[in-house]
Amino acid sequence: MWKRKANSRVAAQPDHVRGARKGAILGASDIAVTPTSVTLRPARTVNLQTAFTVKRGQAMRRLTAVALTALACLGLAASNAAAQTAKDMIGTWALKSDDTTTPDGHAVQPFGPNPRGIAIFDSNGRFAIVASRPDLPKFASNNRMHGTAEENEAIVHGSIAFFGTFSVTDGVIIQHIEGGTWPAWIGTDQKRTITSFTPAEQTWTTVPSFGGRSELHWRRLK
Repeated sequence: MWKRKANSRVAAQPDHVRGARKGAILGASDIAVTPTSVTLRPARTVNLQTAFTVKRGQAMRRLTAVALTALACLGLAASNAAAQTAKDMIGTWALKSDDTTTPDGHAVQPFGPNPRGIAIFDSNGRFAIVASRPDLPKFASNNRMHGTAEENEAIVHGSIAFFGTFSVTDGVIIQHIEGGTWPAWIGTDQKRTITSFTPAEQTWTTVPSFGGRSELHWRRLK
């Protein structure tokens, strides 16, 4: 009697309870799930492996698109920085900032936070650059030939000017110095690496006259 009663209780249990004992889940909407498929009675069966493959393919396509976009942006940035020619330089540029790290690691602005400077490049391959602090002292004597030691030092530290010929190769401006206020450069080639360039602005890195590393930001004058 007890066995028959137990069997009748098992037979009377709803489908979702019996299915759970067999590893399947039968929902109220009569959906059966197995480890490899979903059955929507009585219409159709969805293969989980196929569905996963489709989802994975879509994710890979999205990831590939993102990666290609990033590479394109990097390539564009690199070309903007390095693919300049002497023709791109032609014009007049104003110095907006000069941030320098000295050989012993100190950060300085040799021409102050608001420098005055100009760079002129012409179509014949010639250039001239002048840069100075806006607060250079006026000589008490009002005579350039009769400055005090302090006045002369301030002028030398706070200004520089030079000129010569130039060319651009692989994103580097090569300036051949023919004359200027810093004699050690005269007759030498000074290199300025273009780190960013647009028609309106450009940035160089270079070794300044007192060593270390300078980053100069220029804006084209109209």
